[in-house]
Parts: sequence; structure tokens; C-alpha cells
Amino acid sequence: MFDLETQINSWRDHLRARGNFTETDIRELESHLRDEIDDLTSAGLSPDEAFLISVKRLGNADAISNEYAKVNTENLWKHYMLDPLDPASQRQNRQDVVLVVLFALLSGTLIKIPELFGLSIQNQSAELFYLKNISLFVLPFGAAFFLIKRQHDVKTWSIIMGIFALAAIIINLYPSFAPHHTAYLSVLHLPMFLWLLTAAAYIGRDWQGRQGRMNFIRFSGETFIYGVLVMAGVVVLGLFTIAIFESIGIDAEDFIVQYLFIYGGCTAAMVSIYLADAKKSIVENFAPILAKIFSPLFLVTMVSFLAVMAATGKSPFMEREFLIAFDFMLAMILGLVLYVISARDI
Repeated sequence: MFDLETQINSWRDHLRARGNFTETDIRELESHLRDEIDDLTSAGLSPDEAFLISVKRLGNADAISNEYAKVNTENLWKHYMLDPLDPASQRQNRQDVVLVVLFALLSGTLIKIPELFGLSIQNQSAELFYLKNISLFVLPFGAAFFLIKRQHDVKTWSIIMGIFALAAIIINLYPSFAPHHTAYLSVLHLPMFLWLLTAAAYIGRDWQGRQGRMNFIRFSGETFIYGVLVMAGVVVLGLFTIAIFESIGIDAEDFIVQYLFIYGGCTAAMVSIYLADAKKSIVENFAPILAKIFSPLFLVTMVSFLAVMAATGKSPFMEREFLIAFDFMLAMILGLVLYVISARDI
């Protein structure tokens, strides 16, 4: 059943993700869109007809005539409101990807810095420190992503980042004694508070409106789902890498835990935020997206494995365990290839 508010929300989110619009521009366009819809429904049109015609009037009439035969009614607006080849849209998307990669690297590096002071993530005595600070290692960069993308002013930057800094000071200086019940309660509630702080960067000036808060609730759910799926892929890649290198007598576990899981986890968080904000689920299935992310990673892993195997002169092809692992690897590569093919336009 056609839901007008849901379609308007999707249209607005698509503008944010694919167009070079400020929040003020989007609000103004939405106001024009709603006025057009009201006029058309008053003239006797149904809500879905009024919505499509109104979006068409705001978009490119030539583009819609070319795409109409190929697109179903519910998804029609996505194909003509913004040209995917629009230079401004491409530039914005490249900027977002650069920010995601940069912030993922900074987040992972921030986690590694305490090791310089003897606080290793594998050290049990440092467990409480990392539990208290894990959200502070990641969420400030998620908030910064939206502060940049939404073009917030210096005052908003100062307030949001100042609260992040204050939270870091309080959580680390607040006294904690065994059995650390207060600290564990803080570990539970701090990420929730910081996620609400990220909401301020995501929603911006619309934080007082019901619609802005509802959009963030949807965004939170999608981010969680994407995060679980991407992180599951990182774990599978890590365990697979450990298994195949162990088959030739090389222990890669420390490297995987110390670097792949840390930087991969930070990347999973930032990629999930990016995908949920860009509404990738609207335009393509998530499986091909995962395939595009992990195909080059699996390629790098296999090339590294073959290079190490050639350099060490070890040949595990007569060992049953390796052959089983190799069969699993081939099956995963086949799945990745099928997913990549399924993502192509036919």
C-alpha cells in the first residue's frame, strides 16, 4: 500500500545522499513538493499519482520519459529526480568515501595509541580501559562525518566535539573499585549517550521535529544491521586467513587480531554509517555491496598466501586439512563472483 510520508522521507534521504543540497535547500524543495501534492489531491488525484507528478515537476521531464517504461511506480522518483552521472553527485559521493576511509584509519590508529603506554588490547588488565573507551574511539568520527556532510557551523562543531571530550575525561577519571560495577554500568550507557550525540550531528536543525527524530531511528536500525553483516564478513575473512596460513606453518593470529580485526571493525562501523545514510538498500541488494567490499580483500589475502607459500617453499597440497580449507575458499570465491555479477545492470 502506498504510504505518502514514507515516500517523501525516501525522496528527502535520496536528495541528501545523491545531490549537492544543503538542509535548507532540502526543506525548501520538500515544501514545494508538499504544496504540489496538496494541489493535485485537491483536484481529485490519488496520493500516489499526486506524488509522482509533483516529483516529476521538480525533476527532469526528459529523463522521466526515457525511464518510465523500465521503472515501477513506487521507485520512479529515484530514476529522474537526480542524474546518477551528475558531476556534483559524483563529487559528493567521492568525498564521502574518502571521509569514511580516513576516519576508519584514524579510529583504528586511535585504538592502537594506548599500546604505546603499555595498554595492549590483548592484555586482560587493560580490558576495562578498552571497554570504557571503545565507543569514544569510533563515534566521534561518525559524528564528524555528519558534521562535515551537513555543513554544520563552527558553534555546532564545538558543542558536539566538546561533549565528546568531556565524556572521555569523565569516564576515564571517575573512580572505579573492584568489582567495578559502576564502571560496567558506564560501559553500557555511554555508547547510548554518545549515539544520541551523533544524532545531533545527523539530524541537525531538525532535531526538534518529529520527522527528523524518526529518520534517525530508521537510520539507527539500518546502521546496526549493516554493521553486523559487514563485521561478520571481517570475522570470516580473518578466520579464513588464520586457517590457510596455519596450513603452511605460519601463525598469523596475532597480526589478524592486532590489525585486521581492529582496523576492520572500525571500517565496518564507518561503512555501516555511510551505507545507512546513503540509503544503499533502496537502489541495490546488500549482498552485492558486501561482495564489492570483500572481493578485493579476499584477493589480497590469497595473493599474500600464495606469495608466502612460494617464498617458504612449503607445499601443503597433500594435507587433507588444507585441501578442505581450499575447497571452502573456492566456494566463497564462487559466491562472491555470483554476487558481483548479480549487482550489474542487465
